[in-house]
Amino acid sequence: MPTSLAHALTVAYAEYAGDDASPKDDALLIPRRASDSEIEPPTEDSSDSPRTSSSINKKSDVQKPAPPNAGSKILFLDGLRGLAAMMVVVQHVGYMGIPIGQPAVDTFFVLSAFLLTMIFEKKARTLLNEKVSYKRWGWALLDYFARRFLRVYPLFAIVATYLLVYSPPQKEKLFFVHHPENYNLWKVLTFKFEYRYHVFWTLPLEIAYYFLIPVFVMMVLLLKKFWIVPMLPLGYLVAYSGFYWSRGDHMPLKPHLPTFICGSMAAIVYVKADQWITKRQFVFRWYHWLVLRVVEMSSLAILFSVLFGGLVFSWVFENPIPQTSGGHFVSANVSLIIVCEMLLPGVVSSLLEWCLLRYAGKISFSMYLLHSFVIYSDWVRRQGYYNKFFAVWGLTFLLSTVSYHLVEYPSQWVAGRLGQWIKKKDAIERERVAPALPVMSRRSRL
Repeated sequence: MPTSLAHALTVAYAEYAGDDASPKDDALLIPRRASDSEIEPPTEDSSDSPRTSSSINKKSDVQKPAPPNAGSKILFLDGLRGLAAMMVVVQHVGYMGIPIGQPAVDTFFVLSAFLLTMIFEKKARTLLNEKVSYKRWGWALLDYFARRFLRVYPLFAIVATYLLVYSPPQKEKLFFVHHPENYNLWKVLTFKFEYRYHVFWTLPLEIAYYFLIPVFVMMVLLLKKFWIVPMLPLGYLVAYSGFYWSRGDHMPLKPHLPTFICGSMAAIVYVKADQWITKRQFVFRWYHWLVLRVVEMSSLAILFSVLFGGLVFSWVFENPIPQTSGGHFVSANVSLIIVCEMLLPGVVSSLLEWCLLRYAGKISFSMYLLHSFVIYSDWVRRQGYYNKFFAVWGLTFLLSTVSYHLVEYPSQWVAGRLGQWIKKKDAIERERVAPALPVMSRRSRL
């Protein structure tokens, strides 16, 4: 690259970051998020942790590392989850006339797999390093599955039960229940395939993948430095399925499995990259920043082109991916953008940290399950365009907020209390199996 261009890029980025770095020093020490070894991985459902900002440090070139186990929160992932939930609402209301609901669901799948894989990887890595007993592994798995169950099942069970009070025509209108006179609560609660009505179809897929995450993580950890080996065929599977498989709603796990795998692969790649950066004290220079941003923005441009059916594919080149029925292939783009923003926070994470999107992410599960009671109600449907717009979003946010505080938050509290009880049991087991330190006599010490 010409020296003048390099000089200009260095000065421009230094001005953007508010640094006093000399243009002669191309080692732009760009602050990163606290590394995986420095922060507690974010829980998928917590929203009240201290803020982890993606902004650049204005007063110093060097990032001050976060204290160990600071409990920091990766806020832009909350915003991304909120954006996905709002995209589902937009799809069902029919505002834009484009199929953005399925990509939003795929984003949910990627986020869930990414966060849970990262959380379980850290826990499993710690247990492997400590060479713990099978009983402690059992406590860890119990904590993992109990938290996941209490995160998604209580609200789902309440909504499924609440549908009983509606007449058959109302069930069909609100949740597209076919043959509503045969509505069977037990079969709905046990996820029988024919009874996965409306938005219920995604829950058994997520719950099924919860059981695969520990297997995936253990495979990666046991391979140690050869962890990259299974990533190659899995990456090929993700790409091939995205290009040639048909994915849609109300389908079993198999066609959607590569989407989850893509999120888990992104988590492992990020964790390994973060460990390598921390171990080697790697410094991001301006050309690293430039390459990372080019990759991220290219992926974002392709993502928008896929979602809106044009843009790059209309202005630059035709879409090379064969057109199949079902949803668009977006999991690879979403995963790549997440990893880029995790490594070096940029404009995308700053936008997603908007308080409205983050709040939508906090109540996203309630919004996903309950928005149909708002948008398909007779009163809302009778409204004019602008009245309908404000009614849909106002009532959806209000209903979701009430649901979060009455159902989701108490469920998370119970999960937290259960987690504390499991930690106490785990601590007792750790003390029981810990070898007693040998008592050395004075003669032996001499």
